[in-house]
Amino acid sequence: MENQFPFDENQLVISFELLSLINWIVKHQPETVRRLVENLLKTGLQEKLAKQRKTDLFDEMNLQESIVEFFGLFEQSLVEATEARSINQPSPQALAATIESIDSSSCDHDIIALSAQRTTRALKRNVGQDAKDLFYKELLKSWNPRNKRSYH
Repeated sequence: MENQFPFDENQLVISFELLSLINWIVKHQPETVRRLVENLLKTGLQEKLAKQRKTDLFDEMNLQESIVEFFGLFEQSLVEATEARSINQPSPQALAATIESIDSSSCDHDIIALSAQRTTRALKRNVGQDAKDLFYKELLKSWNPRNKRSYH
């Protein structure tokens, strides 16, 4: 059977995730890229480029390795950031278990749903918070007990 993907070691293979990251950067962060390039030029890149133009020395292997390292850095950064977010993001099952543990006879379903929405929004803003504690805080802010009997 003939090889469906005839790659050799001289080809660069880029993952879908990396292509998506590059596309996102180009569409949503062009100003950030411009500032990065300007900063690099100020901190020595401009002199290096001028020196290379004068000497006309371009090590082809070194340039290829730089491209691979550049994309590798982006790929590794994307993997690490994605893993960090998934570790710090509470699972929907964990929040669901917390919600199910609430006695619905003493708390309105709308208040529970509102508290869950607020918790989800707050967790997106501040990933390190404990989802269960935050949910209970949000629930207590909105909760009005149905049973108005006073206990002595």
